[in-house]
Amino acid sequence: MSQVSDRIGSAAVQGVRALVWGDPERKALERALGRAFAEVGEVHGGVLADFDVNPGFWEHEGAAELSKVLVAGLTPSAARLAERAVDSLGRARSDDERLDRIYRLRPVFAAVLAVLAEGVRGEAALHPVLGRADAARAGASTVAIAEAMGATPASERTSDSRILCVLWL
Repeated sequence: MSQVSDRIGSAAVQGVRALVWGDPERKALERALGRAFAEVGEVHGGVLADFDVNPGFWEHEGAAELSKVLVAGLTPSAARLAERAVDSLGRARSDDERLDRIYRLRPVFAAVLAVLAEGVRGEAALHPVLGRADAARAGASTVAIAEAMGATPASERTSDSRILCVLWL
């Protein structure tokens, strides 16, 4: 588990150079990963075993996608994890067989990502890292809400809208 957390932590640090990734953060990530893998393994362990999804997969093929849970502005993809898992098994007999395997794994990986995201938010040592991601998501959400309510970006405003705004004040 520590090799997986080291790989995920280093992938996240590569994306955020200013981040200080020390022992407390590594241990917190390790705990969150352990809980996520255990919880999902109880429900979906048979599917994971069928596709030989083991710590080696998470360390090599899955680390980059799992690290997106820690990096602002990035969203991990269960579909991408499923594709990597299926491709790591070797060539499928047909494209349909490959797609069936991806569809079978996708909900399992979605559960892993959801439980992991919840787990890392529960780790106090990871709050400074997640604060950056949460701030970026909050900013994007605020813009989306404002645009949904009819606000226009400043770059699209005309002189008439600026005058109306000043008159309103």
